Amino acid sequence: MTIANQASIENHVNILPNSAISHDVVIGDYSCITGGVCISGVVTIGYDRYLDSKSSISGGVKIDNGCLIDMGSVIRPDVSENSVMVENPAKFLRKTQA
Repeated sequence: MTIANQASIENHVNILPNSAISHDVVIGDYSCITGGVCISGVVTIGYDRYLDSKSSISGGVKIDNGCLIDMGSVIRPDVSENSVMVENPAKFLRKTQA
């Protein structure tokens, strides 16, 4: 796991091996960053999200609360609250259940 300078990791965040978190990234409470996830600089991730293995998030993206990012997905546009995103490039699949 690599975490660059000025990254902000909030409470109860699980970061698994081989993940890279670049500069100026904010990760909210109760998130799970699984193995091999790459988060480029200046990304904001809300609370209670799940980023599956080998997913990538490019700089300047915001992922709202309660989202699930599927394995290998590449996120470039912002992701709205409670969304499930799949594929490369990522596309909206459905809303998560409350």
